[in-house]
Amino acid sequence: MKQLSAICVFIFLFFQSTSAQNGSALHFDGTNDEVNCGNGTEVQVSGTTITLEAVVKIHAFETNVWEGNIINKEQGGPGTDYGYMLRVGANGTVNFNLGSGSWNEVNTPANTLSLDTWYHLAATFDGTDMKIFVDGVEIVSQSVNGLFIGNSSSNLVIGNWANGTGRNINATIDEIRIWDIARTETELLNSSASSLELPQTGLRVYYKFNQGMANEDNAAENTLTDELGAVTGDLLNFALSGTESNWVGDSALSLTEATLNSILMYPNPVNETLFLQGLTENDTYEIISIDGKLILEGTIKFDSGITVKHLNKGIYLLKIGDAFVQRFIKS
Repeated sequence: MKQLSAICVFIFLFFQSTSAQNGSALHFDGTNDEVNCGNGTEVQVSGTTITLEAVVKIHAFETNVWEGNIINKEQGGPGTDYGYMLRVGANGTVNFNLGSGSWNEVNTPANTLSLDTWYHLAATFDGTDMKIFVDGVEIVSQSVNGLFIGNSSSNLVIGNWANGTGRNINATIDEIRIWDIARTETELLNSSASSLELPQTGLRVYYKFNQGMANEDNAAENTLTDELGAVTGDLLNFALSGTESNWVGDSALSLTEATLNSILMYPNPVNETLFLQGLTENDTYEIISIDGKLILEGTIKFDSGITVKHLNKGIYLLKIGDAFVQRFIKS
């Protein structure tokens, strides 16, 4: 227990070391914060294929899953339920909803997510199956017959819906990606712990949230930049100062790029064995789950690797001694 506590402190301090840098995520207070992205052509995804992705840390679950909106483009009415939604609530349930005149929903089990933990969430529809993925791993799949996603006339909103307050999420959001294709599990896993390289086929909207100064006065940083340059989002009701309702430095993807010395870890994603280039002597290692649990520990020899083939698919942290932390994906 003492060793695990030390690991958690290390991870906390590592996150804290980035807090005085540029903003890398946006905190939503769960009361009235939202980003309104309009109803331009790029967000009007309809037809038989779609992928929604978001990197999120939820701070409080709403009672109902429909009250915690991450991505929402919802038009409701008798025979005109159109659009797409990715939502979280109801004790850690993830919800994916598509409208084709009526709603077609799929939910993960309760407690799929924990509070104050970073996750990569994805939802896909390939014309046959609606699926939800967490950290690149499929959690639930549901077959849907004859579903054609209707074109919602409502604006795309991040953190709420377009019809007033009451469905606001209390969370920190990092990356959001909207596609007009159904990405595969392998594609989702491979890009779940890193930013995308552009261009990407089928990518309609891409928000990286790398804006402002973390926890500082960001009154002038009141729009969200689309990396594709097409869909700017307007920040509404954010305080834009302090540690909440503002641009923050706490980001899941910041660890991916954090190398504290010259060690190179490969391959990543990995299936069987992790190797470290630049390690000049034997050292201790720890493999930690994304929620801070110690999974494996031992000693690595400078001329050998670490066997990880028995690990479940997902995202892990590798710690070597006290000077190296890196994320890796077990495929």
